[in-house]
This record gives sequence, structure tokens and C-alpha cells, in this order.
Amino acid sequence: RSQGYFEDTCVEKFIDHTNEQTLISGFKEFYNETGVFPFLYVIENTPSKSEYEGYDTYQDMVYEQLFDCEGNFLIVYIAEEDDYYYAAGFDTGEIIDEVSLNLISDKVNAYWSTGDLAKAFGNGLRDASKNIMAKSNGRVIGIVAVIAVAAIIIVAMVIKWWKNKKAQDNKEQEDLEK
Repeated sequence: RSQGYFEDTCVEKFIDHTNEQTLISGFKEFYNETGVFPFLYVIENTPSKSEYEGYDTYQDMVYEQLFDCEGNFLIVYIAEEDDYYYAAGFDTGEIIDEVSLNLISDKVNAYWSTGDLAKAFGNGLRDASKNIMAKSNGRVIGIVAVIAVAAIIIVAMVIKWWKNKKAQDNKEQEDLEK
């Protein structure tokens, strides 16, 4: 990632009334595509370890403080570091897995050097949601295909058994007639 630098000049990251709609629409699209609520939490300074004692990470603590349910996706942006971190609720596991997190990072990082946090996070999550759901749909298609093949095999076995049974019954009938 650019770590906030573009052509050896520090790029100040921002969200204000000029770009907030990009963030909002990107987050809405992410939710509409994935069913997972994204949230952005921005802080100025790097938290000290004592601020989140008892938690693995600062973002884990913030997640616990902000949410009562486990279906959210939190992005914590730390301005001093010009970096961001994730925390996802347990109920997002089917959608937000390690592959999805890498995809989200790639998409957000593609917009990072613009200096526009709204564009980086809004467009990044919007773009990632399309790929995430394509991945999830691929899983569903794979599962359906396996079930369909299993059903076809079972039906074929039942038909074969039925034909063998019918042939056996016919043979027994012929033997009785003789």
C-alpha cells in the first residue's frame, strides 16, 4: 500500500460533505450484496496497548463496545498510522473469511493513493462485494452440483434395482408356470 505517500508527498486522507456520499453508497451496496453491515471508525492517534487491555486488538475492543450482534464488519482507520484494521462479527464468517478480507484489502488499496478515504473505503467495499458474492455463489453452485450428481446416482441405482427386481419376478413367474 502507499502508506499515505504519493510521489514522495504526504497525501492527507479525508472524508467530508464533498465525498461522504461515495462512502455511504459504497457501504450500502456492500450491505445489499453481502448482507453484512460495514462500519468505519476513524481515530486520530494510535491507541496504547493499555487502552484495549484484555482484547487481542484495538479493533476487537471497539467492535465489542459498538455492537451487540455478530453480523457487522468494522473498519478502524488510524490517521496517525495512515492505516486501517478490520474486525468482523462471528456471524459474518460465511461471507467475510480470509479470502474476502484479502479481496477487500486489495480493492481498498487500489483507491488508497487518491487521498480520498470515502473513495478508498466506499468504492473498495463496493468493488469487493461483487467478487465476494461471486465467490459465495460459486460455493452454492458447487454444493448444488454435488447434490444433483448424488441424486442422479441414487435414481439410477433405484431404477437398476427396480429392473432387476422386475426381471427376477418375471423369471419366478415363468418358473411357476412351467
